[in-house]
Amino acid sequence: MSESSSLEVLLRHKMALRKGEIARIEGSAQVIEELKTAADPITLLNETEQTYRYYVAQELGDNAQNTLAVYGERALAWTHLNYSDKDSPSYKAAIDQTSYGASRLQCATSWAWIRNRGNLPFAEAQYNLMAGFEAAVQAVPIQEIVANTLQPGVRCSPQKLGAYSLRSLEIDRSDGFVWGAPHPFANDIYLDAPLGFALYYRDVPQIVGGVSLSYPTELMLYQMQRLSVDHSQSGRGWPRLNWQATLVQTAEHIAIQNGLAFTGIQHSKRNRWARRHKKHFTPKIARKLYDDTARSQGYWLGKDGDWHLQMPTPDC
Repeated sequence: MSESSSLEVLLRHKMALRKGEIARIEGSAQVIEELKTAADPITLLNETEQTYRYYVAQELGDNAQNTLAVYGERALAWTHLNYSDKDSPSYKAAIDQTSYGASRLQCATSWAWIRNRGNLPFAEAQYNLMAGFEAAVQAVPIQEIVANTLQPGVRCSPQKLGAYSLRSLEIDRSDGFVWGAPHPFANDIYLDAPLGFALYYRDVPQIVGGVSLSYPTELMLYQMQRLSVDHSQSGRGWPRLNWQATLVQTAEHIAIQNGLAFTGIQHSKRNRWARRHKKHFTPKIARKLYDDTARSQGYWLGKDGDWHLQMPTPDC
């Protein structure tokens, strides 16, 4: 191909890209016009084609105060999913006027994109889970769960049962980064999801579960981890337990507390540590930890590749 032919192809390509961008801008402008008279602005935004969402979000975010005043804080939350200048003072000022916590909203919207569900219903469900998570964890009958998940033949006195406690964990990062960030109160605890919980024995963390939404109606257990513990200081907290079952039953209680229809367990093949650190966390170990636990707890394998269990309803 000659130099002139190559230049012609390049120019055609640039013109095609430019035409595509112009079409997206024009389509986005039409959405903005329809928004002004829409009876239900949130539904219109949720149904906006993906190709237009970025440009619509830029318009709404650049005029955040007006967006908040005219369309309400849910429209601003929708904007947060796609807006590129979240650090602008005017935008941050508008977010601060809503009932959303800025850091938590960022984490919820980031998780929505990580789960390939960059839509407002999922982001709102994740945000609501995060907002009520600590209360849901506190409502878990952890001593009852511990008693139900003791290893066969193991007995636990009321005094020892009373030494177990459950604490909520939450990634709190302004950039919404949720993978592998240390919990601010315990540098040896890492989470693979925005939320988690730790079982303590005599005020020493023993095991950790990392959870978050996989669907708007399902709490997924992404992380099951046993911590290295100095038993001379804390006593034997986790060894007396079928600790995987302890984590699963705790997650189920949290799901029920939040009115979620399902609890899930991530399949071992989808676990990021099993994919990236096969030398130390072998596929065999991952299968035993996640897949065998899921089967033993009555979970079924879904078409999406993960394990699921429907939660009982109040009528059951």
